Amino acid sequence: MPPCARGRRKFTHGVSAALNGNLFTKINPVFRIALAAGGLMMMVPGTIADTIGVSVIVAITVVQYLLRKRASTPTEGAAAA
Repeated sequence: MPPCARGRRKFTHGVSAALNGNLFTKINPVFRIALAAGGLMMMVPGTIADTIGVSVIVAITVVQYLLRKRASTPTEGAAAA
């Protein structure tokens, strides 16, 4: 597979999540812009741009995952009732 095709596959996660508005939970508009920017950064040739893009996408994905986990755990008051 040519290198340009591999690069296209990497950035689609960030751009598609930004356009969709949902990852694990509803995405904050600021995070949506950051995801789109991170995905587009991976289209720019160069290791530094790729590293920045991947870092942004991974960070926002982890935050979204943790927010989903926190939203799905019952609160202490609800468990006692």
